[in-house]
Amino acid sequence: MSVEIEAPPGRIGLWHGITPLAVSAELLDEDAQQVSGAGVWVTDRAGRTFLDARAGMWNVALGYRHPTVIDAVTAQLRTLPAGVTIRFEQPPQITMDYAERLLDRVGGDYATVKLYQSGAQAVEGAVLLSRYLSRIEGTPGRDRIIALNSSWHGAGVAAGAVTGEPHVHGACGPLMAGVSHVDPPAPDDTGAGVAAVAAEFDRLGPDRVAGVIVEPVLGTNVRPLPDGYLADLAALCRRRGALLVVDEITTGFGRTGALSRSVADGVHADLLLLGKGITGGYLPMSAMLVGSALAARLLGSPTREGFPHGSTSDGYPLGAAAGMAVLDVFDAGLLDHVAVVGAYLRDRLETLRDRHPSIVDIRGRGLMLGIELATGGVPWPAARCESLRFACEEHGLLIHTGNNVVDLMPPLIVTAAECDEICARFSRALSGAEAGW
Repeated sequence: MSVEIEAPPGRIGLWHGITPLAVSAELLDEDAQQVSGAGVWVTDRAGRTFLDARAGMWNVALGYRHPTVIDAVTAQLRTLPAGVTIRFEQPPQITMDYAERLLDRVGGDYATVKLYQSGAQAVEGAVLLSRYLSRIEGTPGRDRIIALNSSWHGAGVAAGAVTGEPHVHGACGPLMAGVSHVDPPAPDDTGAGVAAVAAEFDRLGPDRVAGVIVEPVLGTNVRPLPDGYLADLAALCRRRGALLVVDEITTGFGRTGALSRSVADGVHADLLLLGKGITGGYLPMSAMLVGSALAARLLGSPTREGFPHGSTSDGYPLGAAAGMAVLDVFDAGLLDHVAVVGAYLRDRLETLRDRHPSIVDIRGRGLMLGIELATGGVPWPAARCESLRFACEEHGLLIHTGNNVVDLMPPLIVTAAECDEICARFSRALSGAEAGW
């Protein structure tokens, strides 16, 4: 069956992210293009200023134009702006120094770090490394991956496959095979959730699972895992001989109040993934930290074959310099600030419940907060939440929505006064949305 498609009216220019091309053509308004930013504020071409309560895409951790990062990157541009870590034996010194400092600062039992350019790339590295390990250890049948429904690990052949969103699986399929998804635990039920993973181990059979990947706070609908779940899952993986991959691309680097949520909670994964705020969002970089026990297994393998995953710009000096600067800011007390202002923002959001009956839950950790919306017990449809997002923009506030949940993830430098402004602008937009539907 052929479909007649009207040709677009001339050149479209930028394809707007993961939106359909036709929608990109409609949405790209020249006046809406951002031209400057400072702190938690951004300004568009029409001169309108917005409070960015989504931190770009949750990654602009230090806000816009942070002088510490700008100075570090500028200095690196003037010394060694480029370098290679994926091959040869002459890596940039700044990258080597950064790797050591990152391991020291994150803590936990991690021995080495592989730097990538995006969260999805780090996820795919972890998935592929778990299978690579099985092969070099002589158990190639151990190749299955278990992930949770309602999780987000990125887009791509492997990252999209482990993401727990069915629409991602169908859009470009077939994606990477050998992935199973189980339901996440209920908010107050650790045991049932781990039991679901254990049941999937049993269903697949002995010696079949290479790894389990999980987020401490599920990115879809901002759903924190129950206390103790990660520790129980780590113990299960050890008993079954599978690697535990903790994806902290979003939850790490201060977003939930720690450089690593899992390390702060006393859980040491085999592979720990960090990204988003790792360079303050200024340059593309992510990291895969390898646990000491896993590193020993890799070092002890008789094979001299390399792990064939990475790209030319991994570990570039500019990203390492930005990463160093971000750690400087954290060392100056940023995590303490996140703890205080995160609690303040949550308390202020709680006061909105009396005025807005559509708010049925407020959850999250640190400055990763989700506001669940429903009317009469019926969750708001995604289209209604999307309309609320545009209404917030009319009030000078940038938010992110997914399903019936509003995500608030402002830059970590946000002040109490700016949190008040977030709540006031969100309340005005929500009032209009409640009245109009």
